Amino acid sequence: MFACSIISFLTRQPDRRGIELLEDAVLWGLHCDELEKLYKHYHDIERLGRLLVSFGLIQLQQRFDDLHFATAAQRYRTLIDTNPSFIQRVPLGMIASYLGITQETLSRIRAQH
Repeated sequence: MFACSIISFLTRQPDRRGIELLEDAVLWGLHCDELEKLYKHYHDIERLGRLLVSFGLIQLQQRFDDLHFATAAQRYRTLIDTNPSFIQRVPLGMIASYLGITQETLSRIRAQH
């Protein structure tokens, strides 16, 4: 899985948010100057970078749309459909926060499914 701050990546400024891992993982980091060198020398990597940024922007737009136009139940269903193992692996409080709802609302939604 790939994770980054689109804002930080594009502006080269620190993001006020952080990325928190909930499970053990192997992390690889790459400084933006090194990435630019790779882009310059390898056009396939440059294309991959462009595709990753595009994918990140699509995810951002979908998240925005979900939070503004989908019901809490619809957001929960989307999460379950796209990441079914999250319910077993992520604390319910974090899932509720991600969905923009209270834990009580999440419990009611889960009881209906």
